[in-house]
Amino acid sequence: MNEQPKIVSEVSRDLAFPTLLLMSLGMMVGAGVFVSIGLATRMAGPGGMLVAFALNGLLALVTASSFAELSSALPRASGIQEFSRLAVGRGGEFMAGWLEWLVASSACALNALVLAACLGWATQSLVTGLPVDLTQVGAIRWLAILLGAGFVVIQCIGSAETGRGNRRISILQVALILSLGLLAVWVAVHEPVRMENFQPFAINGLAGLLMAMAVSYVAFAGFEVAARAGQEAASPRSDLPRAILYSAYFGMLLYLLLGFAAVVGLSPDGSMSRAWAWGRIWALGETGVVAGLAGLGRWGFPLLVAALVFATVSALHGTLYSGIRTAYGMGRQRLLPDAFARLSVRRQTPVGSVYATGALVLVLTSLLSIRHLMVLTAFLCLVLGMAVNLAAGRIRRYRGDELIYGYLQPLAPLAPLAAMVVQLILLVALAFVDSLAWGLGVVWMAGGWILFRLYARHRSAPEAEDIRILEEGDPLPSDGRYRVMAAVANTDTALSLVRATVALCRARQGTVELVHMVPVPDQMPLSDAEHYLDTGREAIGEMMLYLAPDFPAGFTIRYCRNVARGIVSAAQEKRANLLVLGWRGKNRSHGFALGSTLDPILECAPCNVVVLRHVPDRVFHRVWVPVAGGRNSAFAFEVATMLADPADGVIVVLNVRSGGESITFDLEPFIDEQASRLNFPRERVVSRTVESRRVADTVVEEIERAGDRCDLVVLGASPRSLFNPFTRESMPNLVARRCTKPMAIVNRVGRLRSWMASWL
Repeated sequence: MNEQPKIVSEVSRDLAFPTLLLMSLGMMVGAGVFVSIGLATRMAGPGGMLVAFALNGLLALVTASSFAELSSALPRASGIQEFSRLAVGRGGEFMAGWLEWLVASSACALNALVLAACLGWATQSLVTGLPVDLTQVGAIRWLAILLGAGFVVIQCIGSAETGRGNRRISILQVALILSLGLLAVWVAVHEPVRMENFQPFAINGLAGLLMAMAVSYVAFAGFEVAARAGQEAASPRSDLPRAILYSAYFGMLLYLLLGFAAVVGLSPDGSMSRAWAWGRIWALGETGVVAGLAGLGRWGFPLLVAALVFATVSALHGTLYSGIRTAYGMGRQRLLPDAFARLSVRRQTPVGSVYATGALVLVLTSLLSIRHLMVLTAFLCLVLGMAVNLAAGRIRRYRGDELIYGYLQPLAPLAPLAAMVVQLILLVALAFVDSLAWGLGVVWMAGGWILFRLYARHRSAPEAEDIRILEEGDPLPSDGRYRVMAAVANTDTALSLVRATVALCRARQGTVELVHMVPVPDQMPLSDAEHYLDTGREAIGEMMLYLAPDFPAGFTIRYCRNVARGIVSAAQEKRANLLVLGWRGKNRSHGFALGSTLDPILECAPCNVVVLRHVPDRVFHRVWVPVAGGRNSAFAFEVATMLADPADGVIVVLNVRSGGESITFDLEPFIDEQASRLNFPRERVVSRTVESRRVADTVVEEIERAGDRCDLVVLGASPRSLFNPFTRESMPNLVARRCTKPMAIVNRVGRLRSWMASWL
């Protein structure tokens, strides 16, 4: 029976750049900025607060640039979860969603408390004779719980979010804050004495500045909301990056203006009496300096109240909706229990996620103070920011050739790496602000990882881009033996790999794992993979006939749209020590040295790599090894000793000196050291040194001139440089392309990368 065609419904792509920009700005401007101004001022002083916001703005711009690059290439609704999945796998996707769920819930609880405090103080001021003091902590907390419950009920009933409505609210938010800032400038011009409020400019030195940055970083959360609208954007590859970057930039300017207004608005004599009264809005009085906004003349107070109410109401609704959407998405992907994906039959709202998110918000509102929630939200935002910067680098490195970018981050990977270092420093500084909230963030992360390992990773639904295991043999014994993995494409390449693989396994008394990546064409569905299995089965069967009698041998047949990524993943999963591949010797891919498959493998493989080109099935009596003292010279010599005839094989070590080397490479000591280390007879090693300025040409000429006295060339690969696209082709690559002799190109992985691959 023929399968019925799958009907796919798509959302309309009608969100233009202005709407996307205002969506991000509206999500950014919430209670976080109002609370963080006071906390940052108390920690670093009025000037230090402005410096902290400016530095955080630059940090946010770098992270926004990572978001912009990823969103332009992956304009999908899941945002950071999708980025993390492609960068580090299902575990990263789960942790990103797990943290996003809590950061939205904690931000929602924060906005509820601030809104409750504002309403309580306003009611207490306007209505006399109330039986309860609504400015007390307990009353504010109960009012916040009622507000949170009310918004949860609204979500249960269903709320239609329209771009036009959100745009109007965002415009009003920005207009109110801009009005406060311009009013502060007018007051400062007409009352210069107000500028004395900036004395002392900064307090507590670098420690105070770092703590102020750590706390106020939460104010920049929200610029990434445009990334979640990728499937609704009219021109996602161009509009999403602009909306994300401009929202971070304009947000920084608005915050600097608002911070300036808060300081300028304080009473001229520096008295904090009015500030302390207004500070009761936040129950504990720790952010009382924001009272300056109420001191900007007769318009300061109403503008402040309007801005605060609009910002908190909008952010409360937006963060609650974001948390519900995150939980629902994880439920649909089976990363959380199916109850999270349950929909109301009547209203089609995700009631399971609404109840769970609402319960989490109410628990946070009931148990934590505004200060705790600020620090917890900042902690989660910093961790997610580090995750995005990491994802941008890994996805560009491992999958850049698979994606179409509408925007590329400048100064990558240096800029995101520097941002990650700063974010890590701020995470440490945050622990000194509030150790309890910091500890809660760590516990939530640890709990999420345990939940993923024990539950989610066994249930998650596979994606089209995932690597699938189609067939696999019995697992090899994990007895610590050397593991060789050979990648086979078809019977022709399999037979050309046999002798070398046998020699390498015998030299190390190791095991061998054969891997075949099924080449399913992009236009074909994965369900057709079975039709492409025969080639891999035949190739693996041929090699097994030669390998299985002498060595423990296994095999795995997998599918992945990108062959290089699939092979690297298999080598990492199987803990391979050595990866053996074949190469036809032709490169038809522009911008690659050896090809679009081999280049990424040589760069990203978690183990040593041997690439064989035109290697015949025969004994190698004379093996040539061109060396220059690089990191692969010793490994090339080692591989040569493995492949040479054990009885009478001779190794010719060739070194071409150009005369311009800053450090002279001593060939004889190198040979003595390597022969002794590998227990290879020194008399079977011949050294040859040639002087020439044409290094690559001379190497090729010497090898070709040897004729029948050269059976195989073992050549160390050239390590890829950060500036590789801007530099001329390396000597090993030139030799590999020009030399006609059978060749083995080898690359030794660094110890740090090998260790990281074993644990990440």
